[in-house]
Amino acid sequence: MIRKKGGDILRFFFLKRLSTDARRLVGSNTLFIAGLGLSATFINVYLWRVDRSLLPLLLFNGFLDVGIPLAFIFCGFLAHQIKEPTLLRIGIIAVSIFFAVLLLAGKVAAHHAAWLGLLFGLGQGFYWYAFHVASFDCTRSDSRTDFHAVSGFFTSLVGMLTPFAAGLIIANSAKLTGYSLVFGCTFTLFVILFVQSFRLKHGPRRRTEFAEGFCFARDPDWRRVWFATVSFGLREGVYAFVIPILVFFSSKTEAGVGDYGLWTGIVALLSYGWIGRMKRHDFLKRFMIVPSIALGGFACVLLLGVKPIILTIFGASTALLFPFVMIPLTAVTQDEIDESERSSVRRAEYFISREVALGIGRVSGVLLLWVTLSIVPGVRGVLFISSILGFAYVVSSVFIAKVTYTDRRGIRSGSSQNAHTPHTADAGAFVSMNRKDKRLRPMR
Repeated sequence: MIRKKGGDILRFFFLKRLSTDARRLVGSNTLFIAGLGLSATFINVYLWRVDRSLLPLLLFNGFLDVGIPLAFIFCGFLAHQIKEPTLLRIGIIAVSIFFAVLLLAGKVAAHHAAWLGLLFGLGQGFYWYAFHVASFDCTRSDSRTDFHAVSGFFTSLVGMLTPFAAGLIIANSAKLTGYSLVFGCTFTLFVILFVQSFRLKHGPRRRTEFAEGFCFARDPDWRRVWFATVSFGLREGVYAFVIPILVFFSSKTEAGVGDYGLWTGIVALLSYGWIGRMKRHDFLKRFMIVPSIALGGFACVLLLGVKPIILTIFGASTALLFPFVMIPLTAVTQDEIDESERSSVRRAEYFISREVALGIGRVSGVLLLWVTLSIVPGVRGVLFISSILGFAYVVSSVFIAKVTYTDRRGIRSGSSQNAHTPHTADAGAFVSMNRKDKRLRPMR
């Protein structure tokens, strides 16, 4: 009975569809998001509290968005010498150092917002590089949506509980003592994650050819994915720190920010769970335009002002619809990388290219906010640019809808014998330089 019940639980969370390596990766990522959920939500509120200015927030987030793609590029240079789990641990150490410095800096942190943002971005970049490469290696095209749905499910679970707990700790502590407690808990979580990361496996090491990820003329589909990612980053770069600040303005307390994270996380959790149980994963790519338009429409309610009911409508709609944009974009990106032998072997270069696109979008969004605030200062300027950037996902969905997987179509029209020949070549070599040779991965 117990064993059967445990199996039901595994099936409910879709874990039985994933390999052991994939489940370990989900566990590591859940720990990482739990650590960020405790503190990252409140870093911008903390900087606002100690300086009462939007300038440190713009500097911190702008340099954060620069640091992440820079870290991906550094990882590209190091990848042929250092294994992915080691790069992941470097990222964990860097993020831990960031929180230690933040604890020691105290109220003067706002005066060093740019350097702190860069350090935080570099740490996250090392982590996400290793995570993306590892998630690609431990999944296949038919299990990729499942992996991201499972990962999204658990990260949403901890992402809704940790900000709520952190908000209660901060709100019920004297002055800024609560922030020290929360940042200290985050540091402890990252130590646990560092130890757990030694269970992760690594793929083959090879020298990075950076130009490979930017050969748009050879692969129009990758060009579409790239520009979709730039557009995606435009909204994400601003919303990541603007929304918690608006919620803080509305609630006047960190507990309100935690409550917001809790109930929006519950909605996102249900949404990820629903997507994980869907069988028509290809439908999500074509359907992506609908939630994208809806998200833009709901973003316009921010023009009505910073009111609890407005933020409730915005938060609920975003939590419900965002997974229907995020999962197809991520799955299509990895499927596009996996579509041929050449691109799959050079997966790291494509991830670097993707992160550069995301960084360009994020930094552009922050710069647009900066320019807007110089023309329309204060909250009005923030609400104005936020409502416009709310439609950025529509552009992303248009590009993603045009991805046709031309190499796969070529395989279908080819001979049956070629289409079912197992791939037995060494992982570090190219079976063919012709992009019509589809990579067929062995069952894990």
